[in-house]
Amino acid sequence: MKNSTDEVKATSNILVTKDYGKFKTLPGNRFVDKAHVKFMRSRIEKQNLNPQFPILVNEDLEIIDGQHRLRALEELKLPVYYEIREGLTIDSTIQLNSGTRNWTWKDYCQSFASRGNVNYKKFWELYQEFGFQFNSLYHYSISSAQLTNKRGAARIFNVGDFVMANFEQTHLLLSQYADILNVAGIPNSREFGLACYRFMRMPYYDHAKMLDKIEAKGARLNDVYFVNDYVNALEEIWQS
Repeated sequence: MKNSTDEVKATSNILVTKDYGKFKTLPGNRFVDKAHVKFMRSRIEKQNLNPQFPILVNEDLEIIDGQHRLRALEELKLPVYYEIREGLTIDSTIQLNSGTRNWTWKDYCQSFASRGNVNYKKFWELYQEFGFQFNSLYHYSISSAQLTNKRGAARIFNVGDFVMANFEQTHLLLSQYADILNVAGIPNSREFGLACYRFMRMPYYDHAKMLDKIEAKGARLNDVYFVNDYVNALEEIWQS
């Protein structure tokens, strides 16, 4: 597995090389962020963190942890310190990053989607179309039963347990919510999104009628900040 550019450091099993092309992208790993590569370049140049924090790879030289460091080192033409641990997979990468801020929900979503998880593929489609923040997308996407899960949205989503209840219904509700935001002229927020979700699921809800009423009476939504207050404001507008 080693070649002439590798050497074993005397005090550990860490190898070093300048053969950047030998390393492989792990299927399902997050996309490389150019901004983060730039940040890592700066840290390496200023603090010389390279030997202290080797990248981690499996026996196939797939990168488990450190793909941004690798790209930064390649751009700097510096040697890469790395450690091989056999048997590591994409699940190892996710576990390494769970509980940290290294991966965002977008990274997890793209990872599970790239491995064929339809729920995450659909979630990513909704994000690309509407651009709403995670909490809004998640709340609109899951069933009422899932809302009571005590593990929390991020914990469920980041380990691959997210299940979309009904894509067509979710898409419809998000489309209607986007219409309301446009007519009301107020920014998207978690609180307003949840309030609209509740109101739009009322059995008497008529979307066209509600848009007309918000256009005429939407000022009532100004200076409202909490979910229940938004629901009450929407009810007042509906009844006006």
